[in-house]
Parts: sequence; structure tokens; C-alpha cells
Amino acid sequence: MIPDTALAKMNIGSVMELAVSVSGKTRADLQNDLKWTRSRVTRICNPNAHYWPSLPDVPFFCNALGNTILIDWLAASCDESAKASLDAASKDDTKEVLRLMNSIGKEMGDVHEAIQKALSNDGEVDDVEARRIAREGYDVIRRWTEMFSTLARIQGI
Repeated sequence: MIPDTALAKMNIGSVMELAVSVSGKTRADLQNDLKWTRSRVTRICNPNAHYWPSLPDVPFFCNALGNTILIDWLAASCDESAKASLDAASKDDTKEVLRLMNSIGKEMGDVHEAIQKALSNDGEVDDVEARRIAREGYDVIRRWTEMFSTLARIQGI
């Protein structure tokens, strides 16, 4: 049996060639077993032809070969693709959390600046200044919400 990690690194042409080779069957044997035309079997068995059994034909093809190398490759490739996607998503999500934390710090600075400016004039906060402080505060809340959403996605919640 071929390790899944090795299978996942192979291209489909190589996998098809390997599956046929391991079977020990000739193209004529496959043609007879599958009741396929000679040209179809020739194209499917040619690793450079970019022509493979249709999905519904895969089980019949594997049965005729007497091995499940093609199915094993499909499963291994799916596993590797899923792992790669999760790893990439996880790295992207981590970067996003760091970016959002940095953004929260900036937004908090904007709130501080708005308060300092309002108080520096006369020690009072008028309606216009209060609206500016509130607007800056809403930006902080929005960034926190984005960060918690990203953290939940990382945790699979």
C-alpha cells in the first residue's frame, strides 16, 4: 500500500499509470472487463492524455484494475487540500486578529484624542464634541465585534 502523503503529492496521470501498472492488466484486458471502446481505454491509460474515467465509472474502473489506488489518491488529495485550507485559514485568521487588535488600539487612541481635545478648550464637553467622542467609541466597538467574530471562527464556534 502506498502512503497517503505520497499519493497526495502525485498528479492524476501518474496515479492512473501506477494503478494500471499495479493491476498487471493489459489495455485489451481492461477493454474486455469494462466493455469500453479501445480508444477510450487507450486514452484513459495514457498519463499524458488528460482523459480519465468519469466519476460514476471510477468504482468500475478500480474493480477492473483490482485495486483502489485511484480512490485512495482522491481521498488523500481531499485530506491534504482540506488540511492546507485549514492551515491557510488559520494563519490568515491569526493575522486578522492581530490586525484588528492593532486597529482597536488606534481607535482607542482616537477616543482619547477626542476627549482630550474636548476638555482642553473649556473643560466641558458640548453636544458636537460628545457626538465625536461617541462616534470614535462606536469605531472601537465595531473593531471589537470584528475581532470576536474572527476569534469565534478560529475556535470553530
